[in-house]
Amino acid sequence: MKKRYDLMRHLIIILIIIIIFSACSPNSVDNNYYSTSTPDPRESGYMLIEYAEQYREISSSMIRKSLEQDYSSLETLLDEATEFGLTVDSLAVTSPYANAKDYFTRWIVYDCLTYQLILNNGSKEEISNSISESMNWSMEFVNEMIKLGHKFY
Repeated sequence: MKKRYDLMRHLIIILIIIIIFSACSPNSVDNNYYSTSTPDPRESGYMLIEYAEQYREISSSMIRKSLEQDYSSLETLLDEATEFGLTVDSLAVTSPYANAKDYFTRWIVYDCLTYQLILNNGSKEEISNSISESMNWSMEFVNEMIKLGHKFY
């Protein structure tokens, strides 16, 4: 019972982090971005934010399915998240956004590891460590994007 409580507590923390990303939206993009014909150096950032919004949906679904103990659906979502991580890793971004992309990729990797451990009855310590790493990398991503001038409401 204690293990399940700790797992649920960690999943709720992840959900809170995901909610942070729900505030990321194209509305936070400057209006000049769409009206200019010169390339915006922050275009890579806008692309990463768009991918983060998409991943937030996948991650939210994984949390929900895990809490519902719908492991069949969780496996399907885990496959989708893994493919998504490979896509993010292959994105071409400008050099100022290389670290943000790396942090985002690591966030996805540790998120996937967490759910893989849940599906394979990993130990409480393994799951907890994986959740911590996932949260750390997601916050590194957010901090890097803020440092690069993007807003998260």
